[in-house]
Amino acid sequence: MLAFVARRLLVAVPLLLVVSFVCFALTSLLPDPSVARLGQHATKANIEAFRRSKGLDDPFLARYGRFLAGAATLEFGEDIVRDDGRTIGAGIRERFPATFELALVAMVVAVVVGLAAGSLGAAFPRRVADAFAQVVAVVGSSVPVFWLGFMASLLFAVHLRWLPHPDWSLRTVAPGAAYATRFFLLESVARGDLAAVGRALSHLALPGLVLSTIPLAVVTRMTRSSMLEELGRDYVRTARAKGVRELGVVSRHAMKNALMPIVTVTGLQTGALLGGAVLTESVFAWPGLGRYVAEGVRSGNGPLVVAGVFTFAATFVVVNLVVDVVYHAVDPRLRRAS
Repeated sequence: MLAFVARRLLVAVPLLLVVSFVCFALTSLLPDPSVARLGQHATKANIEAFRRSKGLDDPFLARYGRFLAGAATLEFGEDIVRDDGRTIGAGIRERFPATFELALVAMVVAVVVGLAAGSLGAAFPRRVADAFAQVVAVVGSSVPVFWLGFMASLLFAVHLRWLPHPDWSLRTVAPGAAYATRFFLLESVARGDLAAVGRALSHLALPGLVLSTIPLAVVTRMTRSSMLEELGRDYVRTARAKGVRELGVVSRHAMKNALMPIVTVTGLQTGALLGGAVLTESVFAWPGLGRYVAEGVRSGNGPLVVAGVFTFAATFVVVNLVVDVVYHAVDPRLRRAS
């Protein structure tokens, strides 16, 4: 297993280099950050002086080398558009925990509900459970996330008042407390503060449920199709002939063999959630990395956008590495083959 992980890490390094090169090469298509900093009415001389002072006129390889150095230290250099003296990396580190915990809650909801709905739909085809699974899959993949976010906020936060308007800050999750990180939910769980965990989940509920709709549809469809294929195999008929109950057939026999494609789509959807939370975070004013990058696009902050896209891509590579490791943990045939 350790040798396999080492080989995967060796593959991930050149992959990240390629991703970093592509992301940085796209800066030529973005607006000039000096114009965004100085304004549209700045003189040509002022713009040229600003570009020289920030190294924007340096050769491509020199600027790419600085970008790689910043990516290695998670700093990405000075934010030359925002006049606050902070680095881009500081802004990314400040906002990434909110996006991570939002994606985590959304993925947990998608996996739990998707596995249950897909398994029931496969175990009882052409019945109420199967119809429910197909409705979940169709609605989750067809309803726009931004529209669903507005409607969910209007219904559950305004009219019914079952859930609060999301306000992801320490003063709402744990007022008066001092946290070492910005992972408010995970640190509250580690501290055993059930009240803070409850407040964190209440603020995560609306955006988390809305964000979970797309992966929920994918997991439900994949679980149903994989389970239907496994439930038709000989070993399942043998288990039923031996008197094993249907719940045991589905959970102990068929589910284990159906997990491989489900793990695949779960890993892909987890990586996509981290990068695809831009709309959800914008609708709910969630202080995450997706909204941070969206603000960079609106303000013409090209270096911030490139750093955010690279962070999403690197996270996707890491998630796929974890999925490959889970493959070997789930399927003993892969361990024997390696």
